[in-house]
Amino acid sequence: RQMCIRDSGDTVYYYILVRNNHNIRRTSPSYVPPQYYSFRVLPVAVLEHVVQKINGFAIYPNPTKGILNFSVNLPYPANVRIEIYNSLGQKLNVFEGKYNKGRHTITCDLTTGNKDLPSGAYFYQAKIDNDIINGKFLLVR
Repeated sequence: RQMCIRDSGDTVYYYILVRNNHNIRRTSPSYVPPQYYSFRVLPVAVLEHVVQKINGFAIYPNPTKGILNFSVNLPYPANVRIEIYNSLGQKLNVFEGKYNKGRHTITCDLTTGNKDLPSGAYFYQAKIDNDIINGKFLLVR
């Protein structure tokens, strides 16, 4: 169900109701009402801030055969660091540099030093000054 939360600082009270195919209903907590679960809505300005600052971020091609391009439109000069991880969380590559304001394409060659990387899912973390963008891509051989 959708909720409309008007202001930060609001408290939301809720409970969970489950019904199976035999129309048996259960609630959690089991004695609803009077006890409910609740949470307080806090301001989330940081997420808005990231979306406004770093726009036009994209990776291609995905899936890749080993050459991966990161495209970003920087609103200010920034240090950019891209870290590549395997599915076990092991860091495989680091690509970094200082870039001026504007659109840039950062090409990462995953075959250099990693010729034996198997096909599969890999992850990246792009650090652009204090902003972090996480994602995944597929490597196909």
